[in-house]
Amino acid sequence: MWDLLVTVFSAGGAGILTRAWTDPTWSVLLAVHRRHRIHAVLALAGSLMVLVDILIWYALLGVGAFQVFFSPGAVVLDSDRTPTDKSEAGYFVGATLSGLGYGDLVPSGLPWTTASSVTVLLGTIVLTSSLSYILAVLVPAVHRKSFASGVRALGTTPSEIRRDLCTS
Repeated sequence: MWDLLVTVFSAGGAGILTRAWTDPTWSVLLAVHRRHRIHAVLALAGSLMVLVDILIWYALLGVGAFQVFFSPGAVVLDSDRTPTDKSEAGYFVGATLSGLGYGDLVPSGLPWTTASSVTVLLGTIVLTSSLSYILAVLVPAVHRKSFASGVRALGTTPSEIRRDLCTS
């Protein structure tokens, strides 16, 4: 959660986990780009890195929640209060993180009800922060591309641009 909050809301750049994998990945891509000019790959890689970062945040939150709810007796079947196994605990974590909570599996009581409420809250924070992150990255990219298209429409050389601006 700290990595997500630092990456999305700080002006200082990415969190430590995000930086640990994106910096080396981007360095390799730029080294290849210097030799082979892979503009399209770089554009796609940037978008994929944002998506992978969000998936990592969800995965880490899911693993942590699974560790909590895999405790014996934490989650039970709603119908007969039978304790769950690993796969059912995983299903419960997925339903809880999504905020859906299907109802066939429930926390067995305190402190598990509190833990499931916190898990829903954290899942919601990851979702809304991820959307904020995507929008914060996407909007400037769209503006930059629009600006570049406008400049390119004026001409491809300085003399063409000057000629077009002087005749306008």
